[in-house]
Amino acid sequence: MRRRYLYNFYIALALLVPCCALLGCAHLSPDVPVIEQEKSKTNRADSYYHYMKGVLHSLHDETDKAVNEYTRALGVHPCSPYLAMELASSHLQKNDIDGAVAILEASVRQNPDHVDTHILLGTFYERMQEHDKAVRHYRTAIELEPELPDPYLLLSTVYRNQKNYDAARSVLEELLCINFDNAMAAYQLAHVYLEMRNLDKAKYWLRRTLTLEPGFSSAMKDLAVIFEHEQDLEEAVSLYRQYLDFIPRDMAARARLGNLLLNRGLYREAAAEFETILDQGSYGVDIRLSLGLAYLFGEINLEKSTEIFRDLVNENPDDERARYFLAVSYQEQGEKELALEEFGRITPSSSVFAPSRIQMSLILNLEGKTAEAVRIIDKAIVAKNDEPDLYLVLASLHEDTGDIDRSEKILRMGLAILPESTDIIYRLGLIYEKRRQFDKAIDLMRDILAIDPENAEALNFIGYSYADRGINLDEAETMILKALQLKPGSGHIIDSLGWVYFRQNRIAEALEQLEKAREFLPDDPTVAQHLGDVYELNGRYEEALEIYRKALDHTPDDSEIKRKIENLKKMMP
Repeated sequence: MRRRYLYNFYIALALLVPCCALLGCAHLSPDVPVIEQEKSKTNRADSYYHYMKGVLHSLHDETDKAVNEYTRALGVHPCSPYLAMELASSHLQKNDIDGAVAILEASVRQNPDHVDTHILLGTFYERMQEHDKAVRHYRTAIELEPELPDPYLLLSTVYRNQKNYDAARSVLEELLCINFDNAMAAYQLAHVYLEMRNLDKAKYWLRRTLTLEPGFSSAMKDLAVIFEHEQDLEEAVSLYRQYLDFIPRDMAARARLGNLLLNRGLYREAAAEFETILDQGSYGVDIRLSLGLAYLFGEINLEKSTEIFRDLVNENPDDERARYFLAVSYQEQGEKELALEEFGRITPSSSVFAPSRIQMSLILNLEGKTAEAVRIIDKAIVAKNDEPDLYLVLASLHEDTGDIDRSEKILRMGLAILPESTDIIYRLGLIYEKRRQFDKAIDLMRDILAIDPENAEALNFIGYSYADRGINLDEAETMILKALQLKPGSGHIIDSLGWVYFRQNRIAEALEQLEKAREFLPDDPTVAQHLGDVYELNGRYEEALEIYRKALDHTPDDSEIKRKIENLKKMMP
């Protein structure tokens, strides 16, 4: 802000120039008797003396004494707006806001054109929640000095606090018409749009702020938060790093950066941020937990991660998140019995109860103890029957043993409790697909779309199923394109699009999409088969044969791939 109420300077000015001169009163002239001129000098000296004593008392937090001295100084120069503002500020330090306002109101009656007094009064009235009076004084300040940005910015804040966003925006736009390069106006306008949930315009004005003032750290942080909310994690990480270059001790921002890096799988970088926070003396549970996760998932230091989680559990045995990850640490180090013990201590009321029982079942199943794994999940469902993942895992355990009928019954039992669980419906659809009950599988996928019209997996399932059978190809293409819009990086959906193009005899487009899918899923046998089929159709037999052989490496018992390889060999010279 251009003005910061430089009271000391203003006071000195007031003591050099008699207040009546500032008010346009009769000037002292050579005709004024010498005795009067000498008296004026004495008054100025007295005023300066009391003012300086007030400053010294203020510096020593002796507010009552400061008020007394400022009052005496103002008594000598009652017209001085600068002394009035200083005295009012001292009253405010005593929490005497009514007294402060009374002093400023008296001063503004004597000096109606003094802009700073109107601005200070506006801030006091806003503090008192007397918004209309604050608005009136800010408006007066704007009329008196239209190019001064402060009253516009303060007035817009009043309107924002009242959630009158149109008025706040209008005031800031008025200021920007006068000075488009005002960074604070751009920043405040961004916040108006943020509160209006208009993120695109908020981003525009935050970027504009940073263009005008590249080191505006708060704008960097706010923009980073928006990108984090929008899941544009790369941009968010970049902005948090820029912000922390300016404000390295903002540990809350550093923690957000650390968690973003953790979510992106950049475990070493995340660990470095959490270590920095701990080095600064911040030992919060969440920071230590996050550091342990970085060590664990990044396989940076499994022993250290175990130590962190064990310490957290010892400090608070009810911290079941820490206990869960302690068990995972044991599991990763091959300490299966310790892992099972810690997983088993997690109670049904915990948010990690279902994951703990799922991990227990996986450990037991890998050891060939499938029956025991099934019992663990059965008991978990009795304890907590509203967790869809428990039904999915139990169904999978039975499916792995070849008992598909039992798997179907479990999924239907889950749907009786959770009728809108799209994950359970989808898994049931896959069972019908295995049984070659095509129509039932499609009906279930349409049930999913009735619940969630933007379920990319269901859209892709229907689209691919149609393409694979060579039916409803236009609808298949529409569904797959919608699925790809929802999940643009999905190799499986890109493969489906290539396959529907192949069925539509759009070979060049099919080849383009299938080669792209192969880049995403180089080891997927289905993608390899599709690409091989297109190569074969185009007479690229050697490339087709190479692709089929690579696919067979991953599914050595696939009779269809073997048949294609044999047929291709017969066709080749």
